[in-house]
Amino acid sequence: MKKTIIYLSIILLSSLIVWAFAKRSNQINEAANKDLPEIVMYKNPQCTCCDRWANYLRKQGFPVSVNISDEMISIKETNKVPLNLASCHTAFIDDYVVEGHVPVEDINKMLKERPDAVGLAAPGMPAASPGMDIATNDIYEVRLFDQKGSSVLYATH
Repeated sequence: MKKTIIYLSIILLSSLIVWAFAKRSNQINEAANKDLPEIVMYKNPQCTCCDRWANYLRKQGFPVSVNISDEMISIKETNKVPLNLASCHTAFIDDYVVEGHVPVEDINKMLKERPDAVGLAAPGMPAASPGMDIATNDIYEVRLFDQKGSSVLYATH
């Protein structure tokens, strides 16, 4: 009987310790998330890779809202996304546009550097990009683009 009580006490104490660490970890993560700006993404109703990209960003600490739209071409045109850089979804963060499956490190770099640009694009739907997640050795580009539709290489992955 004494052994049972000791074992139950150890299990209870261990559970309390695990719970306390988990609660503290969640508080730290919530505090970190408050420092990151919200990403507002627009996608067409049928696209699932867009949802995977949003979940990838959430795992990196960004708050992400997803909006369904049948007007993706209009959203891209209105926000100066060049046709040759278009992808399946368009997102907005601070004053920037993020077109397609751009990796979080490029978004963070842009937010830190604050370039004079409309935003970043991962043209098309690169197989190895976040959200597409297809194991491949293909290399893809992320481009920084401006109001005139010009772009420069920003990163290679």
